[in-house]
Amino acid sequence: MALLDRIRKCAVDPNLATDMAAYGPFPFFKPTTETRLAKAEARLSISFPTLLRELLTQVGNGGFGPGYGIIGIGKLGSHDDMDQDLVAVNKMHRRGPKNCSNWHWPDSRLTFCYGGCACYYCVECHESLNPVYLFDPSRIRDECDDPASAALKREAKSLELFLENWLRRTRKRTPPTT
Repeated sequence: MALLDRIRKCAVDPNLATDMAAYGPFPFFKPTTETRLAKAEARLSISFPTLLRELLTQVGNGGFGPGYGIIGIGKLGSHDDMDQDLVAVNKMHRRGPKNCSNWHWPDSRLTFCYGGCACYYCVECHESLNPVYLFDPSRIRDECDDPASAALKREAKSLELFLENWLRRTRKRTPPTT
């Protein structure tokens, strides 16, 4: 079964949609439109990876995937716990914290998934495999020269592998059929 089909199967099942499904129920969001996705890309001046585009336009507008799930676009999609959509979260990360003059968040880095506890998953859009990193602000130290980089930990060498790893964890949670 193709990757999108396997993800779709989990996305519509409230018990499997996210790693945090036990804390739900979380709503299912219908896919966004190509027009809304293009507007989000324009607002962020970035092209989303093909796989992420397909997830948002063919599976759902966020609310499924690792952690609390992929963050959606606009009011009709999933948001993080601060009620921010994908565009707002990325603008926040690009701006950085107040009083931090040495903050550097590359325009090629796209925050796309909420892990919980202020942690987010980011994908590098200008690298061919689209590696995924966990952004964990608890890793930042005051004396750090590059706080944004210090908070990053590589999770997977590609977006596809990141999602395959999530699906493997999801299968372990699936109750056996009788």
